[in-house]
Amino acid sequence: MGNASAVTISLHGNRKSDKTLKAHFNTKRNRTTRIKKRFLSIWKTFFLHTRRIASVDLLDIKGDDLHHSITITFEEMVNGVEKHVLVKKKTRCGECEGSRCLRGTVPTRCWTCYGKGVTVIKNGPYLEEDPCTKCHGRGMTIKHKCPNCFGKGLILGDSFEVFRIPALVENGQVLKYEHRGHAAPSSYSGTLYLTVNVADHPVFKRDNMNIESEVAISYATGIIGGVINVDTLNGLRQVSIGPNFAHGYSMVLEQGGLRDSKSGKVGKHTIKFFFKSPENVSAEEKQLYTELESLQ
Repeated sequence: MGNASAVTISLHGNRKSDKTLKAHFNTKRNRTTRIKKRFLSIWKTFFLHTRRIASVDLLDIKGDDLHHSITITFEEMVNGVEKHVLVKKKTRCGECEGSRCLRGTVPTRCWTCYGKGVTVIKNGPYLEEDPCTKCHGRGMTIKHKCPNCFGKGLILGDSFEVFRIPALVENGQVLKYEHRGHAAPSSYSGTLYLTVNVADHPVFKRDNMNIESEVAISYATGIIGGVINVDTLNGLRQVSIGPNFAHGYSMVLEQGGLRDSKSGKVGKHTIKFFFKSPENVSAEEKQLYTELESLQ
């Protein structure tokens, strides 16, 4: 009777020890699993080199940027202008609407990369992801291509664009127009960069907000003085020239330059005068110039 009880107690004690030991080993195994996962995560971070960016089809993200140039007149630079320009650029195909597929068909999953757009290549201890050569990183293939755009989703053609050129634009300045560049098959268009060239004016030259011009006067006007007409941004203006005028004399017209509509500042207009020799001088005029020379 006493032996049976001892055996029973001994058996119960072994069961408790087994449970404790099993729990201990489970805890240790879970800890080992966590350490392995952590090590694998660190290994992937430092040793798994990927090139997913290269696998992305740029046409599906953003259209290509477009560069164009125009020439405006000096007067258009002063006041600003709206220009209608014919630009050659890529637009979305009207037949397939950018899907690249024949109407009524859809792209199919690429079975080379299983729709991922990349293929994994082992390079020594490293794993590299390269764009799929079958679908070119799209993850989809087109069996029946659109006959209008030949499966590109885009058409290159002429497009009439309207640009608002602000006043006082500098010669050679580049204006940026978002989403006005080449289109993308399934995303937004790129950026259009417009270079504005300002044609030379026969009279005026620009110096920041100021302008300069040159006016020729006769020897007679330079000696006895007089009133002459000069070109300004606001039309002809009469200015007085005093007697005994010196060659190279400059006159400044305040508030006669370019006007900044934002700040309200106005530049100056500097007029430089110079003597102009007469052309096709007659014999009588030559005699008069000779007499004048003898008096000096």
